[in-house]
Amino acid sequence: MNGNGRNILVIFDGLCSVCCLLKRFVERRENTFKFIPFQKANFGKLPPSVTLSESRRAVQVILPSGEVYSAGRGVAEILKRMSLGWKIAGLFLSLPLVDSLTESGYRFIANNRAILSRIFLLPQQKALCN
Repeated sequence: MNGNGRNILVIFDGLCSVCCLLKRFVERRENTFKFIPFQKANFGKLPPSVTLSESRRAVQVILPSGEVYSAGRGVAEILKRMSLGWKIAGLFLSLPLVDSLTESGYRFIANNRAILSRIFLLPQQKALCN
């Protein structure tokens, strides 16, 4: 855990409009997460499974225990650590039969994020989001 009380690291694409929107959404509701754009991450200080290649492909959620969750499972882990309504959503997304749909949904959004950003009129990230 770091000094500001944020003990769950989230490595994300700081140039992705969808990712930055979700980062702001979570930060407005919770303060237990520290978001680091993969473009600024020190991979030497992260678990070995958290690589630049993996971080470009999907969000990486690193718990204080060292457990790493990626992609849809990572999003579900974030939700499970939020307030009750979001926690229930995270638990639902983690159910065995729903889990594969969660991953498919994540992949769809990740693969189409530029198009989705334009459809939903999200601002294009020209610099890393804060």
